[in-house]
Amino acid sequence: MNQEKKNKNKNLILITGGHATPAIACIDELRLRGYENLIYIGQKKSLLFDKNPSSEFRLITEQVQIPFKSIIAGKVSLFPNFHSLIWFLRLPIGFIQALFWILFYKPKLILTFGSHVGVPVVFWGWVFRIPIIAHEQTTTIGRSNKFIQKFARKVCLSWLEMMHDGEKFVLTGNPVRKEILNSPQADFDFSDKSKKLLLITGGNQGSHAINEFIFGYLPKLILKYNVLHQTGSNTLFNDYAKARELEEKINKSSKCYLAKDYIFSEEMSVALNNASIIISRAGANSVTEFLVLKKKALFIPIATSSGNEQFLNARLLEKLRLAKSINQADLPIINLIELLESIESLEPDFDEIEKISELHKNAQKKIIDIVEEVLKR
Repeated sequence: MNQEKKNKNKNLILITGGHATPAIACIDELRLRGYENLIYIGQKKSLLFDKNPSSEFRLITEQVQIPFKSIIAGKVSLFPNFHSLIWFLRLPIGFIQALFWILFYKPKLILTFGSHVGVPVVFWGWVFRIPIIAHEQTTTIGRSNKFIQKFARKVCLSWLEMMHDGEKFVLTGNPVRKEILNSPQADFDFSDKSKKLLLITGGNQGSHAINEFIFGYLPKLILKYNVLHQTGSNTLFNDYAKARELEEKINKSSKCYLAKDYIFSEEMSVALNNASIIISRAGANSVTEFLVLKKKALFIPIATSSGNEQFLNARLLEKLRLAKSINQADLPIINLIELLESIESLEPDFDEIEKISELHKNAQKKIIDIVEEVLKR
């Protein structure tokens, strides 16, 4: 057994991409199978001009604790402005840095979880004939992932709707964090336990638009709900600081509002399992976890997401009568309380939800089966 583990760790596996949640599930599965020689290439700062580290950097270094090597990845945007120019100018830097790390580590396999971060790593992996396995979380393929898939030996897909003909494509599902499946019994220390828990999250980085909207609605929300609000840690808007000020003011009489800049996996597991309803962006990983946990949600998709992917992600749960979605531009004119009540009254198609959920619960095992199959060749 020791010799087998030693042989496995001769194979350095390089993991990259901008979606840390499924990556972590696969890293956990790799470790269960004896693989410890792992490295992650990502972005330490995912938002331009933000002083705080990205969520993927915090997750990989603080929770997973494998080496994290940062690159300054660029991308091409269809929305011309100052920020898109900066992203474009970063492209050659990311390619040079990715080349350095590929030459330095000489990985036996690259496992990528998409986005522009993985593009330069995958390109150089292909140049040096390193096997590449790609995982696609969303219901539509963005420009970066279309590029990546051209060079991948295997492409793991999350949704039946995305299946293509050909041996390259495999339906695996989208990995979910093992913590959320453990149904933790812990709860948050709110004064009135009879109130339902409303979880608000703008994704790992937070959403300024959602935060601003929620700040204005808090006096009404706390009458009915205990509110757990993940603001993100963006230093450009300082929403977390504003949320903490509101928290201090609101909780003087009764603790019913809790603000967090970031919620790590174990605490997020508690939040997701205890929440009665969730207000969220419609990223593929959030949609998958809400589906598996059968959580009702109000989605506010990012309008500029590549290929309109967040609207399509949200549509998956709308068809199952588990969620509703609204345009961000409509936030000023909606009645949030009435909308949340209408979502609570939805009657989901639980048989179909359970059937689809099974695909995702074992996704990381299917993906790592493919990794081992490719390594043996």
